[in-house]
Amino acid sequence: MNWYQTVKHLICILCLVLTFFPQMTLADYQPDFREANERISQWVDKGYYEGATFIVMRDGQILHEMNFGNFDRHTNIRIASMTKWLEAATLMTIVDQGLIKLDDPISKYLPQFDSNKSFATIGQCFAHTSGIGSIHGHLPEDQTNSIAHRVNQLAKLSMPDDPGKRFEYNGNAINVAGRIVEIVTGKSWELVFAENIAKPCKMYKTYTGMNWWYVGKRLKDDPFPTSNATDYLHFLEMLNNRGMYRGKRVLSENAIQIMQADHVGTALMEHDFIRRTRNREHTSVYGLGQWRENIDDNNNALRVSSPSYLGSYPWIDLENNIYGVFMGKANEKAMHRDKFSGFYASPILSDIAAKAIHAYDLTGGAYDFSPLHQMIEQWVNTGSLPGANLMIVC
Repeated sequence: MNWYQTVKHLICILCLVLTFFPQMTLADYQPDFREANERISQWVDKGYYEGATFIVMRDGQILHEMNFGNFDRHTNIRIASMTKWLEAATLMTIVDQGLIKLDDPISKYLPQFDSNKSFATIGQCFAHTSGIGSIHGHLPEDQTNSIAHRVNQLAKLSMPDDPGKRFEYNGNAINVAGRIVEIVTGKSWELVFAENIAKPCKMYKTYTGMNWWYVGKRLKDDPFPTSNATDYLHFLEMLNNRGMYRGKRVLSENAIQIMQADHVGTALMEHDFIRRTRNREHTSVYGLGQWRENIDDNNNALRVSSPSYLGSYPWIDLENNIYGVFMGKANEKAMHRDKFSGFYASPILSDIAAKAIHAYDLTGGAYDFSPLHQMIEQWVNTGSLPGANLMIVC
């Protein structure tokens, strides 16, 4: 074959590249999240959510974003237990400042907690192992909307379980730790959150507090914490960056590690979240304000989350270096009708995201050029080209 034929074939290859991949960039190739989109579409079609948004990110960049119904990343909804993660981070800012220690007994700041309650620690309050979660009894509604009143009511009731004995997932003990934060700072819990977490993380539409655990709909003003996907992703970005948010230190790296560590220990664990969502058993299920969904052989967290009981679901996948959030406006009537639990259903989305990103990473985030390779190989085999080396720079 002469030089003219070789040049002609090289020109053909260039034309094929320009024809089929006219504006190639690696950013144009994205992981395949269709399975997650289809799952959410089914939930919306069945009426479980009036609308929703699903966003997956890596290194501050959006890998995937899909909206469903009249809902997007800026839509504010009640976030329920998603606030536990925010509350734990707020607590850790006070630990970072040296104002409290996690192993401080609550009676150091709240002497009204006596008998076995006095030995519960601040850390146990956020790990749901303080025993305060086992307190049951009549707790009158507080129309003053104060954490202090709630805590004083809890102190009057007996506590069946000793601290550290049992994992009890509820908000009673979180109120106690929140009240301690108010005492040592001289500020309301809401103000501490606003100054230490919301402002530095640019969470402009997030309103959180402990009041929702006990006040409810009887107040004129809705006291429930609310947020949107944009704000919550800022928070996740900070956690994923080991406490840094766009050049500003919000939490120490040590605080992040402590939050993700196992805080259940030897406490009896009867909650079935991990078993039902991960189809596996392990007892070190909870850190501070977050579930430890997946762990490695050394008990290090690989995936952490803080889902709401209605299914909105933020997570960080440390193994695959991604984080994301599913948020939806829930229709509780439809959920109850079909016995659908968003709390147990939505964590499947992080599994799907992990599978998609794993497949993406295996390809190196590149296009499939195999048809072009096959065409060139055919030319070489038939003698049209003596040899070839294809390199495409995107």
